[in-house]
Amino acid sequence: MVNKTFTATAKAKSITTYVVTGASYDGPRNYVGNGNFDYSGTTMSSWVAGGYSGSNYLEPGGRTGNRLAHYSSVYYQAYTYQIINNIPNGNYSLSAWVKSSGGQYAAQMQVKNYGGPKINHNIPASTEWIRITIPNINVTNNKIEIAFWSDSPGGKWINVDDVVLERTDPVSGENLLANPGFETGSLAPWQAEWNTSLAGVETNYPYEGRYDAYLHPNTFQDVAIYQMVTAPATRKYTLEAFCATNISNDIWIGVDVNGQEVGDTYINNDGMYQKYIIEFEATAGAKIKVWYYAARTNGWGTIDEVKLY
Repeated sequence: MVNKTFTATAKAKSITTYVVTGASYDGPRNYVGNGNFDYSGTTMSSWVAGGYSGSNYLEPGGRTGNRLAHYSSVYYQAYTYQIINNIPNGNYSLSAWVKSSGGQYAAQMQVKNYGGPKINHNIPASTEWIRITIPNINVTNNKIEIAFWSDSPGGKWINVDDVVLERTDPVSGENLLANPGFETGSLAPWQAEWNTSLAGVETNYPYEGRYDAYLHPNTFQDVAIYQMVTAPATRKYTLEAFCATNISNDIWIGVDVNGQEVGDTYINNDGMYQKYIIEFEATAGAKIKVWYYAARTNGWGTIDEVKLY
C-alpha cells in the first residue's frame, strides 16, 4: 500500500462558544459548537474542513437536519475538526451518531491535544445511525481537539451528526482480558499466529509498566497476536488498547465475534503510543477474539494496556 500524505486546506480555528442556539441535544452541557451541523445551513460553522478538496461537506439527511459527509468518487483523505478552548479540566466523554459504508483504510472519531495521548475510535460499517462514544477523556490543559478522519478509496463514505462533548464521571468495568499489560513477561494467555517467532514480549517500549508486546513483520512474513474470551452477557462491549508503530497502513487492531469480524482500525504510523477504541455487540456465550495484526512489510508494532469491558 502506498504511503499517502495529508494536507489541510484550512487554518485552525479556536472555538470558545460551546452551546449553539437551536441544538437538539437536551442533556448535560454540550461543549461542541454546532454539534448538529445545523447552525448556518450547509456552511461548516465552528468546524474546519481539511484534506482533499471537496471530500468533506454538509448535506441534508442527518438525524436532525444536516449531516457531515466524507466522500469522493476517487481516493481521498478528509479531516473535519474543531478546537475547543477554555474548558474546565476534568473527565469528559465525546459521542456522535454515525453511518458508514465500510471499506475505508481508516474511518475514525479522534481526540487529541487535551493533555493525554491521541485517542482513535473506529467508525464501523452501518447503514443505520449508531452512537459511538470515547469515554474517560481526562482534560488537563483546558482545551481539546475533536475530529473525524477518513483515509479511503473512492466510493466509500461516512456520515456524522449530533456530536456531543460533556462532563462525565469516569467509566470503568472489569477487564475480561488476562495479562492485559504483559507484565508477566510472557504472552500467555495471548497467542501468536502466522509466523509466531516474529511476536513476543519485550521491555524496549512499554506504554506503562515494564513490558509491552511486539510484532516484527518483514516483507515475506506477516504476524499477529490474539486472545480469546467468552462474552459473559448480551450487551455492548468496549475494547481499548495503546498501540504504536512505524508501519504505514499495514497494521491493525480488531475484534471478531464467533469468527466474524465486527470492528478494526489501522494504527497510525507516527511511532508514538495512541489509544484505540472499538465498540461492538456480543451475546452471552459468544467467542470474542481480540487481535493485533501486521501485514507483510518491514517494521514494528507494539501494544500495551489492553482492556475489554
